[in-house]
Amino acid sequence: YARDTPARPGYPTENSMSAVAAFPYVRMCVLAKAEDLAKLPIKVMRGDEEVQDHPVHTLLDAPATKTDGWWLRVQLAVDYALCGNAYSRLLNADTQAPSLVRLHPRRIEPLVEGSGQIEAYRFNGRDVYPWADVAHARGASWQDTVEGVLGESAIRALHEDLTSDLAAKRMS
Repeated sequence: YARDTPARPGYPTENSMSAVAAFPYVRMCVLAKAEDLAKLPIKVMRGDEEVQDHPVHTLLDAPATKTDGWWLRVQLAVDYALCGNAYSRLLNADTQAPSLVRLHPRRIEPLVEGSGQIEAYRFNGRDVYPWADVAHARGASWQDTVEGVLGESAIRALHEDLTSDLAAKRMS
């Protein structure tokens, strides 16, 4: 790959995300799963040992001044379930008040270096964050192109069924 080659999802992120608005059963399944995951206890592990008192516990309970930890965990689980990718960024890491914010999957473009590894993330088409500043949870991918650094959208596999359901709904 050429240096800083952008990786774009093989299936449009907007289609993946908007399935929640168009299909009530997709919405209910994704939200039920995300809300259940957000209720699970958070454990910080160092090797095989659980670390009881770690700053990440506080950060995930209250990730930002105006963001509830439960909501952030639900939103990231929704992003991951629909798009196969969820992104967050740590702000003010060197201060007493670090924040963790969600980065919308539609606004992120991983930049891949020649070896096929993510070097940085472009946000909103202009801001570039080093890979170490972005937490990227990604699912598996089948692609052998630069897009292989991205997780696969679960909605992509449902595209034909969802399109048929929507067309039938409109016809009735």
